[in-house]
Amino acid sequence: MLVPYDLTVVNNGYEFTTSNDLTYSVYFIDITETFNSKVRIFSFGFGLFGHEGEIPYDERVGHTITRLLDDFFWVNDDIILYVPQEADRKEKERLRLFDIWWASYKKYFKCENLEMDRVEFKYETTRDFIVTIFFKTTQRGAAQDILYRSLPEIWNDLK
Repeated sequence: MLVPYDLTVVNNGYEFTTSNDLTYSVYFIDITETFNSKVRIFSFGFGLFGHEGEIPYDERVGHTITRLLDDFFWVNDDIILYVPQEADRKEKERLRLFDIWWASYKKYFKCENLEMDRVEFKYETTRDFIVTIFFKTTQRGAAQDILYRSLPEIWNDLK
C-alpha cells in the first residue's frame, strides 16, 4: 500500500521531503475576499524547493499532494482554485502531471463527492490562463459561478 510522505505544518500549508531528499511545499491560501462569494475560496498550489534539472519519478509525491486535497475537503465545504506555476512556462506539463495524479489516486479518497472542473482563458495579447476548480457536489452552483462569471471578470481586470 502506498503511504504519503510525513508532513510538516508551515505557514499557509505543508512541506514534505521525499526519499530523494527533495522538499516540496503545498499551500492553501484564503482568497475569498477577491470574489463576491458566500463560500470560502482557497488558492491551492505546490512547488519544489531549490532543485535544478531532472526530477526523479516518485509516486508518493502525487499521492501526498492529492491526499492533502482529500483531507481538506473531508472537513471543509470550501472551494479550491488551482493555477499551475507558470514562471518557467511548464504549466501545461504540471497540469498534465496533476491530472495523472488525480486519476490515479481519487479512487482512494475519503471524500466521495468531490468534483473538478477546468477552464482555459485564451487571450491574444497575453499568455493563456488555465484554472482548475475543486469542490464538493453540494457546491457545484457556487463553483460554476466562480469559474464562469467571477474569474473571467477578474482576469479581464488584470490584463
